[in-house]
Amino acid sequence: MLRQVSLVLKGETDLQRFAREHDAEISVLDCRSHGADEMVFLLDISSAREDAEAVIKDLKSQGVFKKVNVGHSAHASRAVCTAERNTPDLCRAVLGSGAFCLDCPYSRTGNDERWRLLITDSSQLQLILRRLERRGIKATIGELSEPRGREQLTPRQRQVFAQAICLGFFEFPRRISLTELSKTLGVKPSTLSQLLRAAERKVISSYASEMKIGDSCRPNARLPLSTNNLVLTQKA
Repeated sequence: MLRQVSLVLKGETDLQRFAREHDAEISVLDCRSHGADEMVFLLDISSAREDAEAVIKDLKSQGVFKKVNVGHSAHASRAVCTAERNTPDLCRAVLGSGAFCLDCPYSRTGNDERWRLLITDSSQLQLILRRLERRGIKATIGELSEPRGREQLTPRQRQVFAQAICLGFFEFPRRISLTELSKTLGVKPSTLSQLLRAAERKVISSYASEMKIGDSCRPNARLPLSTNNLVLTQKA
């Protein structure tokens, strides 16, 4: 049976600490094993205080990553890059365990720094905890619940959605237009529109599921028998 578990780690990872010191947000969008003992990360980096590429340059000079490739960005405060490093201990604890990461403990995008994993049985969780302990990493179980991974917002969707709410995009009338919001966030209007639609769909689906709204719309669902659900016809 699939279960979602949230682990609370004691202390910061080196990437989270770096992001805090630079007052930056760093989202790990994806990761891949690279070679025998290396991993490559796809990072989304934004900083309100300094140029994002300057943050990335410092990220490499401080030895957090060995090699960094920066993609083109239309906005100086945000950039996407790939970065290589030796496989971190947190990643080693999960690799080969059978568990899946729903988010990354190396991301720093807000106050919620829990590490969410998807497991099929308790043995996977016990294996991960043992591996972490052997590496001197302290972790406690914060929450065990039904899997909700598909309905969770990505770090970027959360950031965009939160900004849209704060700036009044969803108010009527709107206090900020899509074009104005796109300039504030440094993304194209078309990209922003897609991010907002995806975030809205997940939020609405999650709320509807929790409140059991729309159950009668399922293909095999039976409507309650009442005269309100009957269409009466009269023969000529």
